[in-house]
Amino acid sequence: MARIIRKNRRSSGFTLVEVLLVVFMLALTALMFAATFPTSQISRIKATHMSYALSLAQQKVEEIKSAGYGNIQITPTPVTSSLADIPSGTQTVTVTQYEANIKKISVSIVWSGYRQVGGTVDLVTLISDHG
Repeated sequence: MARIIRKNRRSSGFTLVEVLLVVFMLALTALMFAATFPTSQISRIKATHMSYALSLAQQKVEEIKSAGYGNIQITPTPVTSSLADIPSGTQTVTVTQYEANIKKISVSIVWSGYRQVGGTVDLVTLISDHG
């Protein structure tokens, strides 16, 4: 008597449908991560420009303040200059008489950068005559 032994086919591996489903899910996950890269690139560049512009504005304010209150000239019109290190960047400096013995220094940096994502940094400070 010959005996026929049947093996359980369910435990022998994955079906084609299961493999295709896993491949589809992995591809979908990879596409979602890939879609975030351009946005993160733009955000990184904008943050770099913002940080650099703020640093330039702070340097300009410190440069003006270091001249001393008596040497700071009131500017009847804003003084605008271009910035080489920031794409399409301009810096505008204004010094006005805020009150008696107090001058107001305003520095504004505007740029249009990577993929037309620009920004603005405005820094305002007051300096007084202690004498």
